[in-house]
Amino acid sequence: MEANLAARLEGICEPGSVVVSTETYGLVKDIVNAEEGEPTALKGIGRTITPYHIHGLREDRTKSGEVIAINAVGLDLYIDVGEADDAELDALIEKVNQMRAARRASPSTPESEDA
Repeated sequence: MEANLAARLEGICEPGSVVVSTETYGLVKDIVNAEEGEPTALKGIGRTITPYHIHGLREDRTKSGEVIAINAVGLDLYIDVGEADDAELDALIEKVNQMRAARRASPSTPESEDA
């Protein structure tokens, strides 16, 4: 039986910070900024654990302009401005333009009726 994983992670956590397991990170990865730590063996845990160091909520980076995040029905967009290069942004713009053109050409979309 594994010891309390949360207590073991707390032991490797710097004061004032948050560290979570891979399983917990999988549940919150869409709303937090995190950095993957080095896999480590923890006392009483029968497997290697990869800790994730949480650096805050993604909305905090959105407010500062470091990240563009848009969530709506049919749209889930997340761009890390510091990480995306020009080629990736150009490819995104091209895809959006292709989707827009396809919607306008389709007789079943409200946009095509307004055009």
